[in-house]
Amino acid sequence: MTSNTPYSPPPLVVLTPFARKYGITPTRAHFNAMLNPAYPTFQKSLYTPILPLPPCAGGGERDRAEKTLRLQRYWLKGLTTQALIEFDFVSERKMKMASLKNPVHPFFARWRWKAVLPGQLQYPLIDGNGVTRGNWDLEQNDLAWQIMLPSIKLASMVLSHLHTHPWLDTLLLGKEEPLDPNRFPAPNLSQRSISTAQSHSVIKIRGPGPNNAKECAAAFEDLQRWPALRDLQFGMVSCDKGPLGEKNHNGRLVNGFATWLISTFGNRTAIYIAYERVALLLRNDISDSDRLCLQLLTANTLVHEAMHAIGIAKRHRDQVRAGGEDKYPLQNEPYLEDEVMSELGCSMDEAVWGGILHGISETSNPEIIPLGYGVLKGPQPMLSSFPALVFPPLPKTDVYRPIQVEYYEGVQQDDFWDFTIRNFSHFRPGEILRNGNLINLISTRERDATTSWEVVQNMPDYQKAIAHPNKSTLILSRILSMTPADRMAYAIAKKQRVMHENYVNLVQLRIKQTEGIWDQVEMLTRGDTQNGRLSVAQGLSNLLRAIEEVLGTVTNMLISLGQFDVSSETYISGKTDAQGFNRGLRHLLKDISIASGGPTVGHMANTLSNIVENTRVLLTVSPTLPYGISQEDDMILAQQDEADCVQRIEDARVLLEAGDHVTANTMCEQVSRSMSSTLLTKCAARILMCHSDRKDYNIRLNVVSRTIETLQKAPPPEGREAEQMRVLDLALQLQARLTTGDQAQGPSGVFLV
Repeated sequence: MTSNTPYSPPPLVVLTPFARKYGITPTRAHFNAMLNPAYPTFQKSLYTPILPLPPCAGGGERDRAEKTLRLQRYWLKGLTTQALIEFDFVSERKMKMASLKNPVHPFFARWRWKAVLPGQLQYPLIDGNGVTRGNWDLEQNDLAWQIMLPSIKLASMVLSHLHTHPWLDTLLLGKEEPLDPNRFPAPNLSQRSISTAQSHSVIKIRGPGPNNAKECAAAFEDLQRWPALRDLQFGMVSCDKGPLGEKNHNGRLVNGFATWLISTFGNRTAIYIAYERVALLLRNDISDSDRLCLQLLTANTLVHEAMHAIGIAKRHRDQVRAGGEDKYPLQNEPYLEDEVMSELGCSMDEAVWGGILHGISETSNPEIIPLGYGVLKGPQPMLSSFPALVFPPLPKTDVYRPIQVEYYEGVQQDDFWDFTIRNFSHFRPGEILRNGNLINLISTRERDATTSWEVVQNMPDYQKAIAHPNKSTLILSRILSMTPADRMAYAIAKKQRVMHENYVNLVQLRIKQTEGIWDQVEMLTRGDTQNGRLSVAQGLSNLLRAIEEVLGTVTNMLISLGQFDVSSETYISGKTDAQGFNRGLRHLLKDISIASGGPTVGHMANTLSNIVENTRVLLTVSPTLPYGISQEDDMILAQQDEADCVQRIEDARVLLEAGDHVTANTMCEQVSRSMSSTLLTKCAARILMCHSDRKDYNIRLNVVSRTIETLQKAPPPEGREAEQMRVLDLALQLQARLTTGDQAQGPSGVFLV
């Protein structure tokens, strides 16, 4: 059946200039008739600024304005277009154009921008008047090169100085460690896994040394000589396709990507940049701030993808040098320190810009001009091809801070990059100012729930939101803020810390070796060597070898001690400790020499005694004592060492009976491990410790029994027979009490004085 109603073509919809420039969004197209009833044939943009309505405005007009503002806040991270204008996030005013005079970094050299793959697609370059001006071939097309040049120069400025940033220093020179598999998420059986914990490493941030920048620059220059990076190529692609026209995985739209080329020219890295965003620079309707913003975004994409290429080349070099195949590296991108994302480009963005550069508008059409940009802080797992680690947990809140147009202007001027007075800590988008006053304006949204962006209204929430999202960014920021003097002081403190740790480790080793020496002394005293079918001579030889070993440790300790300032507490106390140890060792060697009864063991003991004597001179030499103190004076000091050990035991006894078990036991352990104390004094210290009911019962009983046997068989020191009998008697009393099951502390009695 035919209708008599004459056909009327649909009304021609004309986009307003604002809609052509910033887009209309599907939402606005759907609601256009309702929100713009007066002129339905003119398609307005959802982002058209809504000015304050006059008092006489009707209810319908107010309702439409409120609906539009509500939609704007939804799409513009809690802001309205009018707010973007008022806060200078977008602007139509005249601004200074990019004027960087630095040369193009060789990394971005024009000769690299060529098609190297057979069948690689070429895209036409269409100017603002709709005229085709060749292709996006930067090597051959001067217009294409000139359009990209401001971005390439800005990217060159960043890359030329990035060796001064601890982030690149970490990537190139940081220590790599295996990734803790407990941090890696469990595999999703419904999805194809592209990585495992074993295919990633963790890079630790290097400490801020005074020569870090120089070392990082040298490492970067060296890596650029590696074929995979030396032969790097650039090309232009469409945002939804690869270089041969293949669609991106899952239909993703990208601004660029780094990849691996296998060609007749050799294996190398390659970087592709989407032409659509760059093509916006050819339009006739963009403002100065639009142009400067687009140039910054393109420069950031260049540096972002450069980090991926550098990472690929470094892993490839490591793989080949380790004997692996000359192909795309098997290892995936690393995780930096405690970051949860394996995404070098985003990691660099966070370190350099303070976050990922992200559009204020939530729309993703690459063919419309962005309505302002900002910094999105914190990890964004959807931007990585690899899983987010389960620890540390992701922040609960996304944080976004818009960028004022003044920043786009300043970052592309030479005086902005004055590295004589500034560094990368000053180059991030700064605080938001309005009429010279600081405005705490950021937007947040909850990650777990599908909440909308909201502008933070109060200072506590603001301070919480701007906190560093992880330890990595905090460390990098602190290093960036350090002056050369700070770095030198840090290096000195680190060296001193390493020196101290090395010295402490040697002290602990000497303590362990000393305990082993005295164990052997007791074995010889008790006659355990004969029970084990080992002669006394062999036992003495083993003992002397143990002493020879500890002398090697003492030598290393003295070398380590020589690195400290002679006025430092470590040096003074260490030298005093070494003198006491040497005196005790000399006394022990004298006893061994007397007990040896054979020329071989006696000769070895005398040789070691000579080493000890030389050490005595070395430790006590001074301007007034060019040959050190005399042996007689040294022997007097040895007697004083023994007296001090005896007094420490008596002090420990008083503390133990007062209930201070920890301090008392510590003092006794120090005496029992000392080289300065005699075997009798060590036995007394052990018996006193066994009076403490804080010790394990079985350990107390075994130690007491062993000590009793030692005291019964060991000859007492000259003139101290009564003391040894007193200690033995107290040990027997304690053994009897413990044997009957009495584990209480009980009185310890008087030991040696």
